[in-house]
Amino acid sequence: MSLTELIERTRRLPASKQQKVIEFFQARQRDGEVVHRLRPVGGLWEGLSVDLTAEDIDDARRAIWSDFPRENLL
Repeated sequence: MSLTELIERTRRLPASKQQKVIEFFQARQRDGEVVHRLRPVGGLWEGLSVDLTAEDIDDARRAIWSDFPRENLL
């Protein structure tokens, strides 16, 4: 989608939706630079009934790193 198309589609939106588009872009710009907001991951798995222990995480790390080629390391 070109910028022209985006502007045209935005113009056809109701005023309340146009305001949301403006706020969306304003929230991501500061002094002409795009700001990438980090989202908190605390509730990422909420409601999924996932119960990980520190030991589970350690086991997963050992399994993942066990095949890592170490000959290329300093």
